[in-house]
Amino acid sequence: SLGSLQALLKDFRWQHLEMINCDFDKFPALELRSLKKFVFTDNKDVSSFTKTELPSLQYLDLKRNHLSFKTCCSHTDFGTTNLKH
Repeated sequence: SLGSLQALLKDFRWQHLEMINCDFDKFPALELRSLKKFVFTDNKDVSSFTKTELPSLQYLDLKRNHLSFKTCCSHTDFGTTNLKH
């Protein structure tokens, strides 16, 4: 039931982060330079997309959300050119 990312350590070198069935009202604005895998699924209250800065991101899972993809999901939206999945 995570609803905020304020407790998320930004100086920690995150490699993999999963946010499943959380209480977010919008897509989290992330700036995690080392993150390679991000899973954001089953977050039904999220409908809008926020630009993020994830230059190392290679794997992204956005299934089972209510996101509007009118402005998502090019590599520039995530600040990466490494996105593969």
